[in-house]
Amino acid sequence: MKLKMAKFMSVVTIALLLAGCGAKSEETPIPDDSEVQSEEAVSEKAESASSGDASVSEAEPSVDESLISENEAKSIALKDAGITEDQTSGIRVKFERDDGVQQYEVEFYAGDKEYDYEIDAVTGNILNKDMDIEDDFQKSGTSDASISEDEARKIALNEVSGAGENDIRIHQDKDDGRTIYEGTIVYKERKYEFEIDANSGKILEWEEESLK
Repeated sequence: MKLKMAKFMSVVTIALLLAGCGAKSEETPIPDDSEVQSEEAVSEKAESASSGDASVSEAEPSVDESLISENEAKSIALKDAGITEDQTSGIRVKFERDDGVQQYEVEFYAGDKEYDYEIDAVTGNILNKDMDIEDDFQKSGTSDASISEDEARKIALNEVSGAGENDIRIHQDKDDGRTIYEGTIVYKERKYEFEIDANSGKILEWEEESLK
């Protein structure tokens, strides 16, 4: 009788232990691989959406399409000066902001005159204009140069690929008793200043700067 009772108690104890393990297993299930991958995918999507929002907020504002174009500003200045573009040289148009005002600065040469205009980029009105007569760009009556002005012009233009006759301004001058050709080339937002020996055709000085 005692032996049967001991066996019965052992069976009951084992049954209780198994039931307890089953309960713990139900309380703390172990996630399988698919659940882990799903959680990682959700996390990655959240991070991607967050970074996407940040990139949108940091984007630069779009260009105001209501502004007049560079060509329109140039036409306004030329019309006011009473000349055509083929009568000019070294023409340049640059957009800038001055005390919050959006404007175009238009500069060009025509004959012995230098023109400077400031054009309102919104209305097209002329805000300011200036014209100077440059005596040093007038042709000299006599010259002891071995090369002509046209030859000096070609020498300078060969240094700036793509530049043409309308982009150069050149005149003859004297430097310490030596005859030289001095001038400027304005082309593709860059300005070049040079001096060329009027006898040898050698470039004595050459400087370049950005106009942006």
